[in-house]
Amino acid sequence: MLKSILISFFVFISIAGLAQDKSLSGIVRDSRNTALSGAVVKLLNTKDSAFVKTTTSSDDGRFKFINLPAGAFRLAITYAGLRRFDTDIITINESHTQVNIPVIILQSGKSEELKAVTVTSKKPLLEYEVDKTVVNVEAMASAAAGNILEVLEKTPGVIVEPAGNIRLNDKNRVLVLIDGRNTYMSAQDLAAYLKSIPGSIVDKIELIENPSAKYDAAGGAVINIRLKKNKSLGLTGNISTGINQGKKTRSNHSLNLNYNHKKINVFTNISLTTDAGFSDDDNDRRYYSNTGELQSRVSINNNFSNRSLSPGARIGLDYTLSSKTIIGFQVNGSFRPQRDKQDFETSSYNSSNDLDSVNTGTMRGKSDWQTVGINANLQHRFNEKGKELYADVNYIRYDATSRQQFDNYKSGSLTNKFSYYLPSGIDIYNFKADYTQPLPNKSSLDAGIKTSLVKNNNNSNYLDQLGKQVYEKSNHFLYNENINAAYVNVRKNGKRLGIQAGLRFENTHMNGQLKDNPAYSGTSFTRDINNLFFTANINYRLDSAGKHIITIGNSRRINRPNYQQFNPFLVFRDNYSYSQGNIDLLPSYLNDVRIQYRYKQWLNLGIGYTRANNIVFPSTEVVGDKYISKSANIGKGRLFAAMVGLNIKPTKWWQSNLNVQVASMKLWTPLYTQQINVESLLARASWYNQFTFSKALAGDLSADYRPNDLQPQRKTLSRYRIDAGIQKKVLNTKGTIRLSVQDITRGWVQSDRSINLPRTDEYHRGISDIRRVGFSFSYRFGDEKFARKRRHNDDAADSETQRVQ
Repeated sequence: MLKSILISFFVFISIAGLAQDKSLSGIVRDSRNTALSGAVVKLLNTKDSAFVKTTTSSDDGRFKFINLPAGAFRLAITYAGLRRFDTDIITINESHTQVNIPVIILQSGKSEELKAVTVTSKKPLLEYEVDKTVVNVEAMASAAAGNILEVLEKTPGVIVEPAGNIRLNDKNRVLVLIDGRNTYMSAQDLAAYLKSIPGSIVDKIELIENPSAKYDAAGGAVINIRLKKNKSLGLTGNISTGINQGKKTRSNHSLNLNYNHKKINVFTNISLTTDAGFSDDDNDRRYYSNTGELQSRVSINNNFSNRSLSPGARIGLDYTLSSKTIIGFQVNGSFRPQRDKQDFETSSYNSSNDLDSVNTGTMRGKSDWQTVGINANLQHRFNEKGKELYADVNYIRYDATSRQQFDNYKSGSLTNKFSYYLPSGIDIYNFKADYTQPLPNKSSLDAGIKTSLVKNNNNSNYLDQLGKQVYEKSNHFLYNENINAAYVNVRKNGKRLGIQAGLRFENTHMNGQLKDNPAYSGTSFTRDINNLFFTANINYRLDSAGKHIITIGNSRRINRPNYQQFNPFLVFRDNYSYSQGNIDLLPSYLNDVRIQYRYKQWLNLGIGYTRANNIVFPSTEVVGDKYISKSANIGKGRLFAAMVGLNIKPTKWWQSNLNVQVASMKLWTPLYTQQINVESLLARASWYNQFTFSKALAGDLSADYRPNDLQPQRKTLSRYRIDAGIQKKVLNTKGTIRLSVQDITRGWVQSDRSINLPRTDEYHRGISDIRRVGFSFSYRFGDEKFARKRRHNDDAADSETQRVQ
């Protein structure tokens, strides 16, 4: 009571003078009189306790709210491990325009009090910010039992396609970052890598639909996966183990440790993931004459299974050189030995649909994939508040070796036997520096440079049944790429209007070489591309409290082919199916405009228009009776999209999020011998529900529905899934037990058919190991008090991530 009287007295003294702008400021410290960096300060309206604004304290513990309306308010201040502090009523009006609160001391909390705070401060699944949407993964009861890819599949607005490509709402070829770093992988390899990382170590996922010029121009949007990193003093950590069972068994286990003492913060994560899966694919292909009469039919059944063991580790160190400068180092490594098995059967029929022949075959594969990454970074804050420099350098090495043995039979007799030996390696070097300069009138300037160098070496060997290399069917492909970039970005925040505009220049030098061998002469290509990319966002608050916000965004971006998509090596899949690279691929360009309206945290509406050139899409070329799959440039395309996001709390124990996207897509292009014009209405709906049954018991229920989808040569039929999970806190809330069920009704089945293929069509149905039951246990330990003072930064490796295949 005495503290409240003293605060009220000092508030009265501080507002005795008149000022023009209405503001509220103060300082937050702990019981040791140490300034608290990162304390969450919420400004609440005293009439209905409605949220008005929020901020966090700076390194010196200071916070400030500006451009406030007149009214009666109170502050709610929280910090991990400390007791929440609530002020008395603070009045701001024309007589009291600048209020400066004296030092606020947060006291240590008892375990019972900490338990209550943990329950009442449970984060919602989604939090909408002006420039991004934040997904709090801890809110998913089923997250710890699976891997990161499964977490992404449940994230509203995110689509993970069967081939591994990740989309965000209507944006294709999304740039996926992990702690701001790109993994430099193709869609398929990125999907496999994300499967090897437990979902239990993910803190949050940031969805950025219109990235600023600070981000690389690659990708239609950015998904940034933030891993857990404890900021408390002393030794803290958590351990997690999970298993899920479908037809195959998977498991993931992880240990996170963090030691923070004085100037040193050391953190590490060790994980072990076992993965296993299967797919059962049926294809029915029909071939027609020029007059449309059936000439032949082929039925293909492929059964594929795989298993892998993926140990991984990362260790990092932050060292505080001074109150203004912090340096950091990080090393990570991951290994994935995998075994593959494929059995296929092809049945050929004549024009009368009579069986002609049956061919069978097997593939046995063994692959070893590993990566090592090294990062060094520096952050320096100047004396001027908000002025800082951040720089880092990365080296990443990928090694992969694959061996595949094929045996083909006809009527039980061996007809063909061959194998592939496919060693490859990729070296990636990059450096990035970002500088922020505060400007007058609540403005700031960001500027930076980045350079990256990628060296890709693929040696593809076709061996006959005696193990001798067949040069006509082998190749050695080298690809080097150097990207140099510079950007400038300006921000200004007014009472109602906020503007961000940026310009990014990128110079790209590419060199590809198909080396000579005894069977043919090699070839090479060199390309130099210079591009300017403009991005802009305008935010306007329709009311002084910022409850109603309109955002208008515009951007130009690029999608570059994956590194190995250039390699023309022909890969056997079955007797009638091959895949191949395309040495003529060009980057595609996207121009995007969107308007968004947001009301508080519960309603989000948006419309957008995207126009693209040279879009890279999967394509199929029919050569005789063989289907050859390769990536190709599609001439032009446009997309109109609308989105509705609803985040409501029907009751105290139930929070619900509904996300719906509808889009009209049109593509037109010459492709092989066809002139393709396709137009379709696309949609997706996802519904996520959180239930808090008691202080220790919670659950979730989600549903995802996707109507028909369309590509230039393929139409995918609708599918749906329902997932559920429940979790209970145990061991004085330090431990959590989770149980989850995925695809309860087994509606997530891939069915599609070909379109726009000359004189042939194909029907495909694929079933994979999606329906599973999962169980996990996690436990956190250590003294969770007093956070460090370093904000999280993205490092240089943030653009080439998804281009390693």
